[in-house]
Order: sequence, then structure tokens, then C-alpha cells
Amino acid sequence: MAGAAALPWLLLPGLDGGGTLFDNLVAARDGAATTIVRYPDHPDADLDACVAEVERQRPHGGAFVAVAESFSGPVALRWARTAPDGLAALVFVASFHASPHPLLPLACALTGIAASPRMRTLATHDAVLRALCLGSGATPAHLAALRAAILAMPTAVLRSRLRLLRDLDERADGLPSDLPILCLRATHDRLVRRHHMDGALGGARHDMREVEGPHFLLQARARACLDAIGTWLARCPTTTKLF
Repeated sequence: MAGAAALPWLLLPGLDGGGTLFDNLVAARDGAATTIVRYPDHPDADLDACVAEVERQRPHGGAFVAVAESFSGPVALRWARTAPDGLAALVFVASFHASPHPLLPLACALTGIAASPRMRTLATHDAVLRALCLGSGATPAHLAALRAAILAMPTAVLRSRLRLLRDLDERADGLPSDLPILCLRATHDRLVRRHHMDGALGGARHDMREVEGPHFLLQARARACLDAIGTWLARCPTTTKLF
């Protein structure tokens, strides 16, 4: 991996907040420096608490690229307004700025029921995970990793994060005008409504790319995402001037 694609990456995780689902992506980066943010695992951690963790855990002393997956999109929007030193580019993957799905209020109401062992077993069945998250081509390893991440979330934390998303409306006002932004959109995303990041970015300079795959793009289509991001970085004046 050479040039802009070899810049260190800061990975911001999805709803689970633990970053355990990035293993295949990190391996595919062929040893390039990668930092995975982990969010506080308690129900009082709001958006500002997640932003504080990103700032605390981010690389220091050089340029890097931040890649925000799904839930981390609004976290990254708020954090990037502070113009962190070294942030060379920002990538959103299957993300959003406001409540991503009309059924979120129902999901919030049902989290208590979903905590029962029977419901958790049903919710993490292979067929459900394939249909909603990973696509029909999901490997047993991908399914097992996602199932483990879901089951590891305390019910109170899950409820808190779903409520945060239900009430969300985070805008891109105040982003640094020279910050390059890329949005990767999944073609078969069943969890986030189409074009749901566009409204937040408004006049901010950004590029949009579609990647064939389900909502969990970085897991199901790691290589395709790496290629799309690498190609974009190689053509981005802000990152290419670093080499």
C-alpha cells in the first residue's frame, strides 16, 4: 500500500461501539497504521461522550484519514467541526445524519422485549443477519462476529443508542471548508434510507460513491471499500500533496 492510501486510518465503529467488527478490514490494509476507536460501554454516553473518545483516541503528530461507519457518522460530523490537527480526509460508510429508519421508535419501544434470551436468539439468527446486515453472501465467520457483537451489548446501552438515533438531527454546518469528504453508500442497505447523508452535508464539498453490498459494507465488502477509498484518496489534492 503506497501513497495516500497508506495514510494512517482512524476507524469509528457502528452501533456496537466496540470496533470488534473491523478485523478483516484491518487485515486487508496490509499492515498500514490503523487506530480503532472504542466508545464508552455505559448508557449515559451521549453523542458528546463519543466525540470526546474520538478526540482522545485519535492519532497525534501526523496526517490521518477518519472512516466513520454507520452510527459514527453523526459523531464524526460533530467532531470534525473542531478541525482536529492532522485530519486529512473524512469518509462516511453507510451512514446518516438523522434518524436513519422510520421504524426506530418501534425498535426503541421493543428493546426491553428484545432483551429476552429467546428474542435475542431470533434477532441474531443467520437469516435475519443476512437479510438486514450482511447480505446473502455472508460467511459463517462474518455472521458469528456480528452475532457476538450484538449479544455483547448490554440492553441499557442498546436502548440508549437507539434513542440517540431516534432523536438525531446532526448537520454539517461549520465543517472546515477544505476538508475532503467521501460518502460510500451501500446499494442494498436495508437499515438506512437512501440519500440520508446528503442532507447533512449540504454545501460541504464531498464526493459520493456507491458500493455493491449490504449495510455492513466494511465487513461484507472490505476489499471493494478499500479500493474505493484508496482510489479517491489518490485523486484528492489534500492527501496527494502530503507525498
